[in-house]
Amino acid sequence: MLGKYPAENVARRALEYMHRKIGEYAGLIMIDKKGNYSLAHITRKIAYAFIDDSGKIVSGIRL
Repeated sequence: MLGKYPAENVARRALEYMHRKIGEYAGLIMIDKKGNYSLAHITRKIAYAFIDDSGKIVSGIRL
């Protein structure tokens, strides 16, 4: 079933399942072997930071 959904959708579903089971909120930062990243969260916001291909530090808060 994982192959049918983009990683962010699968992560969101997992976070929603966790919330139903234990009542907590969380977020995930996923990175694949090629360095591609994605964020999923059920919190109001999630902070992130990474270094891009040019060496620049990128950071922010995703709402």
